[in-house]
Amino acid sequence: TGDGPITTVIERGLPQNCQVKDFAGGYPAINSNGAIVFISHPGASGTSLSSVLVKNNGGITTITNNQPPSPFGDFSASTPSLNDSGTVAFYARYRTGGEGIFTGNGGQITTVVDTHDGVHQFVGSCTQINAGGTVLYRAGTLADRRGVYTVAPGGGVTTIADTSGPFRFVNDCNSINNTGTVVFQGHKDDVTGIYTGNGGPITTIAEANGDFLNTTPMHSFVGFPAINSSGAVVFEAILRDGRRGIFVGPDIVADKIIATGDGLFGSIVTQVQFFRGLNDNGDIGFSYRLQNNTIGVALALAPSPGPTPTPTPTPTPTPTPEANTIQFSQPFYVFDEGEVNTVITVTRSGDTSSAASVLFQTVDDTSGLPCAEVVNNLATASPRCDYSSTIALVSFAPGETVHTVNLPLIDDVYIEGTEHLRLQLSTVQGASLGSASATASIVDNDVAPVSNPVSGEYFFVRVRLSVLNQRAHVLWNGCPVP
Repeated sequence: TGDGPITTVIERGLPQNCQVKDFAGGYPAINSNGAIVFISHPGASGTSLSSVLVKNNGGITTITNNQPPSPFGDFSASTPSLNDSGTVAFYARYRTGGEGIFTGNGGQITTVVDTHDGVHQFVGSCTQINAGGTVLYRAGTLADRRGVYTVAPGGGVTTIADTSGPFRFVNDCNSINNTGTVVFQGHKDDVTGIYTGNGGPITTIAEANGDFLNTTPMHSFVGFPAINSSGAVVFEAILRDGRRGIFVGPDIVADKIIATGDGLFGSIVTQVQFFRGLNDNGDIGFSYRLQNNTIGVALALAPSPGPTPTPTPTPTPTPTPEANTIQFSQPFYVFDEGEVNTVITVTRSGDTSSAASVLFQTVDDTSGLPCAEVVNNLATASPRCDYSSTIALVSFAPGETVHTVNLPLIDDVYIEGTEHLRLQLSTVQGASLGSASATASIVDNDVAPVSNPVSGEYFFVRVRLSVLNQRAHVLWNGCPVP
């Protein structure tokens, strides 16, 4: 924080860090005592060792690894978490197939839930644990429900929200506070929203209608929300005018922390991003990019109680017009493997008075591994097996700020865990590039290996022609296929 020195926590390849060959998984996490949990991945040495590690003042503690007799095979998709007692919650895939959520502190590993329990079909790779040891996770059940759930130590599963109610989809990477209240992003038939719950009634924090009917001031939500022990919620949203900002409630003026187009440190904000940067004091951390190309991390401190000073009127500076910038709406997209309407949102901010365009494409894996290979693919999605390779020209007319691109998925039957692919923007015309890369995660929905429909002669992927906005017409024996 501030302008103090940067502390290096750990570096790979040093003699004292010989078990750290490379870093993998999602974001690392830190607790109030300064301990940090992260995933170590096989590096250039060729070792197959992969570990869940905690770095603290006493050195490095191994929570678990993938070496026998450990049952685990891979942690590369895991976004772990760590509470102040030193207990880690993490996602892992079993060496023999299946996946689960687990906890540990350097001793015995505890299974929270897994796909061998007769209840769960799949689990999400993003976990969080609170001070009491309650673990939050996203999962799909064999009863064909998708939702967010919690498990307290020694207790059963509590449903926070799932698709048996008003929600048709709930996102991964949500947040739980120390009282057990969860904040999550959910999707209903007509709106997307930020909601809280603890197993009882759901509370609406903010909702957005992305169909441009102007029924809500917010167009859509991005990133991952956070909640602290006081119940304060922070989330990231895209407004209908294309601006992207960080908010604590539904009022885009009174509840705004910062947004693109705002003044900051003598320049204009062009990008902001928030990820679990909320503490129990109410301080909010976020990353930013300015019009003068400054990139950094800032902390919005919670106001201290005290007498309200009399404001001194000052002239309002005239902001410099913001540059016309095209970017992905968010750095991460998460889809269920069986979803049909899978779209990637590209936004434009700043001066949008003229036309602009950008080239969208998937960054395809070229290893050529067979579709049945679920160990050596390192959680990488294949354009032949998991999705349709896509390239599209995204054109913005004057005044347009939001466009979507279809990303067709292939619903195979291999048990492969969550897989990831990179998305890229390039060849921009009439604008500058903002966030030009993103990651799409495909959450596996399979439970038992059977014949793969991708290999069958009746399997087709219906692709939307992005440029012409028409559907491809597929014929079988001279007859159209629906």
